[in-house]
Formats: sequence, structure tokens, C-alpha cells
Amino acid sequence: MQKIKQFEMDDARGIYFRVIEGDEIDQVVTPFLDMHETTAVFRIKDKIKNVVSKVRAKDPNYTFVIDSWWTADDWRSKIQEYKGLPVGSLEVFYKDERCGKLKTKDDYRGESRMSIVVMSRLTQAIGRRGIKYSANEDTVVKNIFKYIKPVAVKERMENLYQKVASGIRQALDNCDTENFRNLRSYHPVAGQVIDNLLEHHPDMIRELLPKSWGSERVERFFDGMESFEGVKKMQQVLEANKGVLVLKYRGDIYLSQPHTHLNSCITRRLKHEQLSDVTKQNIAMLTLTEPNTAITTIGIRVDDDKFYLQDDNGDLYGEG
Repeated sequence: MQKIKQFEMDDARGIYFRVIEGDEIDQVVTPFLDMHETTAVFRIKDKIKNVVSKVRAKDPNYTFVIDSWWTADDWRSKIQEYKGLPVGSLEVFYKDERCGKLKTKDDYRGESRMSIVVMSRLTQAIGRRGIKYSANEDTVVKNIFKYIKPVAVKERMENLYQKVASGIRQALDNCDTENFRNLRSYHPVAGQVIDNLLEHHPDMIRELLPKSWGSERVERFFDGMESFEGVKKMQQVLEANKGVLVLKYRGDIYLSQPHTHLNSCITRRLKHEQLSDVTKQNIAMLTLTEPNTAITTIGIRVDDDKFYLQDDNGDLYGEG
């Protein structure tokens, strides 16, 4: 698996140069950087350097990155012809999270009139977005702090809601209900009768199923229906804004009731030890499953840090 390798530039503190690190590329890049002064590798305009310095003076968690996706062959050719690549854009990171981008917009009247475009949220967040540009360095700095921010917890919760809804739909599709769909597909009225019998008289359906199916197929039929009904109930609970979204983020546990609208989210932050025993057990059980796996009456796991718990026990929030 390839990794990102970072080199800090000498000519602009806080500006980094990154390449994709692989065995062959790393062997080429390392001697290349050893052979060149970093001031000669890239030509970064003074206005960009000034903006970077002002931002980092206020918050050093911001870093600015030049990305290179050159191949090893590209690097070999650059060793022969490199005379300084002009840098027109920088990725903006807050700690380890990519949050936006800076791009220069040249002006025919000279570099002093050159604008810097602030592009917010290159990550696929749903919330704030903004593109602002200015030729004034201090205004650019203000725009960075206003528009290029780490993703807010509420935005993460809204994104989690969408992923949970998608995971539940996927779980419904994965339920083994082929025999049921075949059985009820002959006629709409017959399908409605079967639905009513399954809800009120499942034992009668068991007796009426074809004898040729065999006991294994009959049990698979009812297991598939039970799973389908359980996941369907979970979907209804989510759509009714019940249950709880669970997000592990930077050492804390964030809990929020599901809402389709960002501003409706009311989020609580707890430590793991503050969760109720039932919540801890349910999260632990979901952690053992594959991503987008639903356990009926408990919830669904989206990934290692994101879960949805169905609110059946009334004690999900623990002792805050």
C-alpha cells in the first residue's frame, strides 16, 4: 500500500511537499531532493508565503501542502530538466484533515494585484461550502479561518445519518427473501393475503407452504422474513428520529438522536466509561460485525468509528 511522504520546505515554514511513496518512487525522490536546494525545487510566490505565515502565526495546526502525483519516470525526467516548478495551488490541512485549497488567480497588472482563491471543504462533507477570493493578504487570512475549518461534529452526524440510512437499505437488500418474493408475486391480492397471514398467523403459513420445500427451505424462508422485518423496523425507527447515532472522534464518544437536518442535531459528548453498560455491550457486539451489517433489535455498524443503536432500552446515553 502506497503512503504519503512529507518534506517540509525550507523557504516557507508550514508548507510541505508530498509525494506518493512507493519503493521505486522513494528511491528516485530521495536523491533528487538531496541534489537540489528546496528553494530551487518549487517557485512559491511571496504573497502565498505571507498568507501561510500569518495563518500559522495564529494557529500552527494549519499546514499547506504541495501534492505531486508524478510517477517514478516523471521524477527521473525532472532530475534532468528541473528549474523550479511554479506553485499555483496548495492543499490546506488542519492537523491531519484536509479541509480546503488555495489557488492563485493572476492579474495582468502584476503580482500585487494577484488574488488568492479560498476553496472550502474538499472533503465530501454536506455542510458549509464557500469559495472566496481577494488580493488583500489579510482578507485571505480571514477567509481561511472563516471557510476552511475542520469538519464540525454536527456535519459528521448528518453524514453519519445518511450512511446509516444507506446501510439499512443495503441490509434489506441482503435479506434472504427470494422465496417470499416468489410466493407473493403471483397476484397482488394474494400477496396482501400472505402478508396478513405472516403477521397474524405465521403457523398457518408454515402448514401451507409446499411440501416439496423441505424443512431446511421452510426455516430459511422464515429466517429471511424475520431478518427482513427486523431491519424494516429499524428503518422505521430511524425515520421516526429515534435511536441514537454514535460517533467515536478524537478520544470521545458523541451521541445524537438521528435527524435529517443539520441544525436539528442535539449532540452529547461523553467518555467511554460514561456510557451505560448496555450501550457498551451493543457497540462491542456491532464492532465484531462487518461494515454495514445490521443486527436486529440492536443497530448497525457503519465502520470502526460510526454506529447506529436502535432505541429499545431507554438507557443509551448512560450517565452523563
